[in-house]
Amino acid sequence: MRAINKVFLELPEEKRRLILNAAFTEFGEQGYARASTNRVVAQAEISKGMLFYYFNSKNELFNDLANTALDHSMEKYEESFSQVNPDYIDWLYNLARKKFEYQQLFPEETRFLGQLYLSSDKDFLDADTADRFTSLIRRTQEQVEKNADTSMLRTDIPHDIAKKMVGWVIEGYQNDMVARMEADAEIWNKGHLDPFWDEYYEFLEVLKHLFYKKGKA
Repeated sequence: MRAINKVFLELPEEKRRLILNAAFTEFGEQGYARASTNRVVAQAEISKGMLFYYFNSKNELFNDLANTALDHSMEKYEESFSQVNPDYIDWLYNLARKKFEYQQLFPEETRFLGQLYLSSDKDFLDADTADRFTSLIRRTQEQVEKNADTSMLRTDIPHDIAKKMVGWVIEGYQNDMVARMEADAEIWNKGHLDPFWDEYYEFLEVLKHLFYKKGKA
């Protein structure tokens, strides 16, 4: 993995974050092919020459963005991976909380990684960065299997199907919840989010009744 230009790292934190966020937003919204470095420099209020002094090319900028986002997301996920929870759905809930904490801290990076995951932009990653990205996804899946006990799932539904169904329902609910949060002007007010999380937990209790063995919910 290539280190970000030392001169860029010596810039004041506020300036670095302005440039990175402008680039994260552009690539996250437009995708690699349509992303414009002209829009990045206009948003970051720097010259194009300075951008390419810090990052030699559009592709190098893209890969540096990916590695920065991976650094932050992996740090947050490691907090989840270290937690062993005997309840499968509760473990997924805690993982969702960690994911959202990351989204709160780095909203532009979250959109960037989402675009990277859902599109062919992965083809523009260099080999080392692509390996890091793939490893994060694989490690998340492995940790679900390792740390979350699925023995309480109903036995009258094939185990793999039950896990997929729980995952799909949770993902769909999370997407709906995030959409409603983003429509709320106070989404980044941490205390304001409590009702959303309370509602989410109530939803998961219903999910347990549907997918857990009797007496386990």
